Amino acid sequence: MRDLAVLADLAQRHDLWVISDEVYGQIRYDGRRDSIAALPGMADRTVIVDGFSKGYSMTGWRLGYGVMPTSLTDAMTTLVINNVSALRPSCSMRESRHSRGRRMRSLAWWRDCARNVICWSAA
Repeated sequence: MRDLAVLADLAQRHDLWVISDEVYGQIRYDGRRDSIAALPGMADRTVIVDGFSKGYSMTGWRLGYGVMPTSLTDAMTTLVINNVSALRPSCSMRESRHSRGRRMRSLAWWRDCARNVICWSAA
């Protein structure tokens, strides 16, 4: 926790934002779950990126979420939509190598292409 306090002090002194990747936060043997956002003055300048796949053994699901000040939700929603709402390039390349009719009817093809396209916003 001392390292987090040093980073929090640095962020506050220089008016910096912190993006904290806490996806492995549940996998600790001491039972603690430290977050820089819990330190005084850091909740309003921290974006927490977390997910369910690691802590709940949901391999391949890529289901995550962000915790941030409400002032960032519109910009973050736009960022997420533009980063995850298109098919992966490998899907387009794979389709061009195979018969279009057969691949387009394949449920497995659609599942593979859409695997990383889950996006949800409370906004």
